[in-house]
Amino acid sequence: MMTLIERIKDGYVLGLVIYKDTLMHYMAPSAWFVMNYPKYDPSILTSDERAGEFRDGVLVVDNSTAEAYLKSMQPDAVSLDELRAELPDRKDSLQPVFLIDFDNHQYVSWYFDIDYEEYVPDGWEGVFDNPLNYLPDEVKAIWGQTEATL
Repeated sequence: MMTLIERIKDGYVLGLVIYKDTLMHYMAPSAWFVMNYPKYDPSILTSDERAGEFRDGVLVVDNSTAEAYLKSMQPDAVSLDELRAELPDRKDSLQPVFLIDFDNHQYVSWYFDIDYEEYVPDGWEGVFDNPLNYLPDEVKAIWGQTEATL
């Protein structure tokens, strides 16, 4: 299992997920946060090997596949304590890049060069913005940000 520092060095990004009023944190490659992979990269549908291995076969992430998706993401989970310990020295590397909010069917991407927010399932809203803008003040405070600083 990779450490948080190794993930940062490998270019992994931080994504936050809200599911059933619970906030979870994941450090993973950006592709793991694409919600509708066949829309993003249709070639995955013609590659049985890739389709089965990628996120345990969860190609479209929505409420019907949420638990399978979260199970596939479990190896990339990071605790709030891990984040808090590294934030003072690695604040830029640990800014949330994605927010997947299953409770509100909202996807927020702050990814700089791919419009991931366009690849959401039907009925979801995709937005390009700072994910912290969609979180309560007590969560923003973890990153030292509140409404006044965003």
